Amino acid sequence: MSFIPKSMTENSLQAFDTHDLNMAIEVIRMNTEIEDYFKSDLRRLSTFIMEDSRNVGYVADVVLGLRALERFGGHAKNIAGHVIFLVKGQDVRHEELPVVEMEVRR
Repeated sequence: MSFIPKSMTENSLQAFDTHDLNMAIEVIRMNTEIEDYFKSDLRRLSTFIMEDSRNVGYVADVVLGLRALERFGGHAKNIAGHVIFLVKGQDVRHEELPVVEMEVRR
């Protein structure tokens, strides 16, 4: 999961540098992927706890790490949203991906 936020950050900074709207949209798209990974990993870890409750401490540490990675991707998504605002003047912070794509193509 860690390669996704790294790639998102690199792409969002490159989109900012070049004002590339397509790359900014790709970063926002990648954010949904990282959220899916996060939810999937939480489900997997919860079944791990149910099998052996002595691992709660370890699982809590892993969950905190996963949450930090997910948040890191969220920051990259915010940069991509700022790129769209910078280029198009459209505030897309609270919009879903299809709406963002439609706003950019106008």
